[in-house]
Order: sequence, then structure tokens, then C-alpha cells
Amino acid sequence: MAPSNSTHSPVPTDHSRQSEIPALNGPNNNARLSLSGERFRATYRLAFAENEARSLAQSIAVEQTIEFPLDLVRRGDIRDHIVVRVEDLRRIDDRSFEAVVSYAVETTGFELTQLLNVLFGNISLLPGIRLERFDWPSSFDAAFPGPRFGIAGMRRILSIAERPILATALKPMASCRQNLPTWPTNWLAAAWTY
Repeated sequence: MAPSNSTHSPVPTDHSRQSEIPALNGPNNNARLSLSGERFRATYRLAFAENEARSLAQSIAVEQTIEFPLDLVRRGDIRDHIVVRVEDLRRIDDRSFEAVVSYAVETTGFELTQLLNVLFGNISLLPGIRLERFDWPSSFDAAFPGPRFGIAGMRRILSIAERPILATALKPMASCRQNLPTWPTNWLAAAWTY
């Protein structure tokens, strides 16, 4: 191969720089994560035959945490603590199983959107899986203190004393681009007059 006239240095193919990256050093990868050891459980209903349900429970374990082939993850904190653990799989009826899995609380980043993503992110795209329930560990109390006004405050603000409070996602798809900046204000004004 003729030498390149490019001023860019070639990309090393021998991975010689890996030794400069602490997380990649050594065959056992001894990098440690700061983890509390606290876990929370989620229960999923899987509408599949037993062999498929077992396989799917393991897929949830990988897909909802590392999104990376498990056989490529070395032993250590990520594999042993971050990847979801399948705690139980039991038959519910002839066509479904209940899988109980546990997550390290740190997988949520202690952010509500990440909690929802961990519980039902990518697997929400798959048929036959339903998140039934999850437990609320004590460490979440400080991270997720609840709505600023509480249920009573929201009822007072909305003037809704008894009936359920319902809302929908704002979807201004039928609006033209020029009306989009005023759409949320107009929608809220209409909601207040309801």
C-alpha cells in the first residue's frame, strides 16, 4: 500500500492505546463502581410460552440496563450489579408468566424520566410485555419527593374536588407552524374554562 499524503494520523488497529484507559486494563477489569447495593423490583407479565418467557426475562435484564451483548461484558460491577437480575418467573395461566426482576437503584440516575426508561423503555416496543407493578425503595423518597402541590393542591388549582383528573399529551400536529408558539397557551386557556 502506498503511503498516504494525508495530514491525519492513521487510526491504530492494534489497540495499543487501550493500556492508557484504566477501565480496559487487565483481564479481570477491576474498576469499581460506587454502588449502594440497594435494588428495586419490577414485575412484568409476559404473554408467551414458558421457554419464550424465560428467554424474554433474560432479554429484559440486558435490554433495560446495558443494551449490550451480555457475553461481551466482563465479570465485575457492571455484570454483577448493574445488569438486571431475574429473581422469579412463575406461571400465571396457560398463556402467560410473571417475571420479577430487580434493578440497582443507581440505574435510574435518581431521575424520574430515567426511572421510567429503566422500567419500560425499549421493551415497551415489544408485544406481549406489560409492566404490572414495581416496588419503591426508601432511597427513592428523597430523590422523588412528589409533585410540588400534592394531590390536594392540584385539585384546588384545577377546581376539581371529586372526579378523576385526566390529561393528555400535547400533540399540536394539526396546527400550522405559525400557530405553534400560541398553541400551549390557547390549550391551557381552554382547559381552565372546562
